This record gives sequence, structure tokens and C-alpha cells, in this order.
Amino acid sequence: MEADSREMNAAPDGSLLMCGKEVRHAYWKLGMRDLCFAREEVGSLIAAMKDGALFIQNGVTGRFIGNNKLCLAVLSDPAFDSLFETEDLALIRPHLPWSRNIGLCSPDQLQAIRSTPAEYVLKRPLDTR
Repeated sequence: MEADSREMNAAPDGSLLMCGKEVRHAYWKLGMRDLCFAREEVGSLIAAMKDGALFIQNGVTGRFIGNNKLCLAVLSDPAFDSLFETEDLALIRPHLPWSRNIGLCSPDQLQAIRSTPAEYVLKRPLDTR
């Protein structure tokens, strides 16, 4: 079922309803900018995620941290560790996929990517999903 996030609301028992049907898991399609603009209208959705009543299978935590691939590359690359507090990196790194600007990869990293292409997804810097 596909629905607008604004159509979700909480039932009296705390479950999340979408178009009148209970929802327990979902695939996140709402972009972060869209979420910022609609945050007043999607309170039930956010509350259900926070309370664990709704499982989002495609990793909302990582998308909240960095929706931009170059941002993910900076956050996940040890070469940029000096830009961040150690505690902050320890908090967010478990939620980030390995991501790099391929133009800055070492010859060893490029060889690893070439030798096991099925383990990598190549995307343009601003692509999402």
C-alpha cells in the first residue's frame, strides 16, 4: 500500500493507522527536505518510529544523518576524523554505510572496488535511495 505520510495517524491503542489499516513496517520514501517542511503534519509517523511501533526497513537513521552521498563520504572516511568530535563519530558511524568520493580513493581501494563490484553501489554525489 502506498500513502502520503500525512495520512497516517495514531489509533487509541497507540498503533499507527494508514488509510484506516494498521501499519507495522514501512519503506521510507519521504525526502529529508520534504520531512522538514511537513514535520507538523507527520507527527504520528515520527512518534510511531520513535516508540518502535513502526519499523522502517530502509534505515531512516542513516538518512537523517546524511542524505547526501558526499556528506556520507566525509562522515565515514577516517581521513576527515579531525573535523568532528570523537564522541560524535562514535555515535553516528554505526549507522553509516561505507561511502567515498571515488575520485579520492587510493589505488588499493579502487582495486578492491574493481575486484568485488557486487559489494558496492556507485551513485552520483547527490543521488538518493
